Amino acid sequence: MKRMTIAIACLLVATLLLGCGVAAQTAPGEDLATAKGCLACHAIDATEKVGPTWVGLAGSQVELDDGTTLIADDAYLKESILEPNAKIVAGYSSYMMPAIPSSDQELDSLLAFIKSVK
Repeated sequence: MKRMTIAIACLLVATLLLGCGVAAQTAPGEDLATAKGCLACHAIDATEKVGPTWVGLAGSQVELDDGTTLIADDAYLKESILEPNAKIVAGYSSYMMPAIPSSDQELDSLLAFIKSVK
């Protein structure tokens, strides 16, 4: 009887959380990154993918294939979305990523999401 009571309580809590949208929430911009295909190639966890990871990317130092380095600031991130072959990260191939047409609002949303990936 005690197990049944605990199971029912757990079911009620899960139902309440789902009803409030708590379990299904994603970080701002994550749905857009998924819809535009970004997360097919860029990791937001420890998974290795074909593109550079977004984990800790924003504000970090990035080495490019020409040996130069830069800081992954907003300007660099926007350029990388709109003109992905302008600057290639060392160890990655050019012409792998297509240009991702994005409105200013979408760019802001994607940048906010990339910055949130720690």
